[in-house]
Amino acid sequence: MARKHLPLMVGGLEVEVTGKGFRIITREDGEREAWWYAAKRAAKHGYQPKTMRLYGDLNSLGDVEAMFSRCNGLWAEMLDWLEAGEVDNRPIYDGTVGCYFKDPASPYHDIRYNTQRGYVSWGAALKRVAGKRRISALVGNDLRSWHRNVSKPAASGKRPRDRLAKAIIQMMRIVLAYGKAAGLEDCAKLYAMI
Repeated sequence: MARKHLPLMVGGLEVEVTGKGFRIITREDGEREAWWYAAKRAAKHGYQPKTMRLYGDLNSLGDVEAMFSRCNGLWAEMLDWLEAGEVDNRPIYDGTVGCYFKDPASPYHDIRYNTQRGYVSWGAALKRVAGKRRISALVGNDLRSWHRNVSKPAASGKRPRDRLAKAIIQMMRIVLAYGKAAGLEDCAKLYAMI
């Protein structure tokens, strides 16, 4: 039986939680964050993502309803995955750029060795900039911000790092094109934004 949630207060109004897997985490500093959690049985069988941060204003009814909608969509995807069984030929998508390098069907494995070395270097730089940000949480402005920050000189008096900034964005385009071709919705959505 589903667990009953306490009502959520949004802008002074009491709102019933209708998003499956929706949770609010309160940090030590008092900041509240909205998260989606997969069912324990799905996570136990290897479903990814197990959790996903939901972005939006918890004091805005429209944002909260959008979060509930996103939760229900993620829940439906999880249920489809469970119904399909454990056999899924698509690459294991962890939501980050690492999938491009790990998947045996990725075009990365078909390119020449020298090109692979460059891609590994660019991918490492991209991971340093993006951290563990999930592709589903990114928008085009994030990439523009990364480009702007990376192109700044590493130290005062040094030259701008325009080549590295361009390489990081190019690597992101390559990763997103691969994800789009692999049928990963988050990649297709972000690819369309840029």
